[in-house]
Amino acid sequence: MAFTTSGLELRGKLNGRETAETERFLRSGLSRVRNGVRWTYVGFFVVILGWFGVQGVKHFGILNTFRNLLPMSLPILAVIGVLVYQRQRARAKAGRVYNSAAPDRFRLNSTELSWESANGAKGMAPWGAYHGWREGKTVIFLLTPDKGRVVILPKTDLSPVDLEMVWGTLTAALGPSRAR
Repeated sequence: MAFTTSGLELRGKLNGRETAETERFLRSGLSRVRNGVRWTYVGFFVVILGWFGVQGVKHFGILNTFRNLLPMSLPILAVIGVLVYQRQRARAKAGRVYNSAAPDRFRLNSTELSWESANGAKGMAPWGAYHGWREGKTVIFLLTPDKGRVVILPKTDLSPVDLEMVWGTLTAALGPSRAR
């Protein structure tokens, strides 16, 4: 955003793409397995429905096939619609929850990360409070010793020069970025 005398200033609130990346980063392995099983189950029914459709058209014509497959396909399409809707709703809720608690601005300098909220609340943490950082496509995660707790720095609004400054500050303070 801007380089001030007190360090580099970044916004604190996340947009939709940043929220989606944060959700992927924080999702547990078990959640990924459960989600994969759910979509495999749905995919299985879509393949079976497609197979019945092809066989029905070959043997009974398109009109009879449509009439016979419609009652079977509506519940499957409803399940797919509900799954997509739930995922989008959960992502939007996660973004709202984070943004309601996130500070409005972060400031990075060589000794600390500080933040400020719209209501005037301020805070700071020295770089020693973090044990590393990871970079995503749209955000930077500052890792804390507490498992599952991270500080999320949006980087989509940063110019290439500002991004180089952030990388330099984080590398000097915390070492190189950790690989996923």
